[in-house]
Amino acid sequence: MPIHLSTVPENIHLTSVADIHKFSYQDIVDAGIIKLNNTEYHVRELDNDIFLTKGNSGVIGNLCTSMSKSVSEEISVLAGFFSRCVTPGANYFQTVENQLSDLIQLKNPTKEKHLTDSYNVKHLNGANRDVYLTPTGQGFKVGKGDNAVKDKEMDRRSQLLNEIYSNPKFYDGKYAKYANMGSLKLTTENGKEKIATSFQVIKEAIPLTFKKLDDGVSNEAGTYEKIPQSAIDELVKAGYNPWDVKPDNFVKIKNETNGWDYLPIDAKFIGRTEEGRDTSQPMSPRTRQVNQLQSEAKSQFDFGGMYIDKLA
Repeated sequence: MPIHLSTVPENIHLTSVADIHKFSYQDIVDAGIIKLNNTEYHVRELDNDIFLTKGNSGVIGNLCTSMSKSVSEEISVLAGFFSRCVTPGANYFQTVENQLSDLIQLKNPTKEKHLTDSYNVKHLNGANRDVYLTPTGQGFKVGKGDNAVKDKEMDRRSQLLNEIYSNPKFYDGKYAKYANMGSLKLTTENGKEKIATSFQVIKEAIPLTFKKLDDGVSNEAGTYEKIPQSAIDELVKAGYNPWDVKPDNFVKIKNETNGWDYLPIDAKFIGRTEEGRDTSQPMSPRTRQVNQLQSEAKSQFDFGGMYIDKLA
């Protein structure tokens, strides 16, 4: 949350460049001076951008250069979270002077170009969506193409993760703090609105080992990590019926007994059990689809359950 103007000091003191996210664009403009590591920078606004000057040297790039390095290091860590399901894409290059205003703007993007044209964003190219990661670990999933119906469906799938993490029957609800999937509207270059999904990267989460072959399957010993049956039981106990159980759809988090808990990060093929759904209402399309896939495959899980450790 931005700090309101009434609580902003006359001068803004930063211990690291990442602290700039605590202040809104207007907060910084109104403060007039930013201090970083005892160095004083004067703020100048021009054409909705923030420029920094140091003494009489005019517009400087020192602060933004160090910021760029900090941003790069932070993003490289966060990007590993998505390494199993997306491919790195290219960043749009910007002038140094725009980087600071970008970082502030990324807190509440309203236009698609705020993500696509930002020097401070890591772009990961998925099959159906583009993923953008900001230095603070906030992410945005934006559907490819111009299909409002498909965008809404993908957003609904993401929102189901909120419900799962918050369910008191799923690991006793202790992961409710990760239920941070949100929806936002972005305006495209042609003036149309797109529904996107916002999220916060779970920094404690570790991706599972999964080295895919060309057909998207990993079936050689040592190339994948199995999901314990006990983790699947947590989902079923909470009323969910998972189909696409494979390593890149889950992450693991160290628990209080020094073991591992497993959280789904993709709800595309997670339906509901009979006990978990409201039988007075029509069955949801997703639950119907999962049931159909299980019936056709004569298996509860895709890939014949090969990625499930039934003894754990």
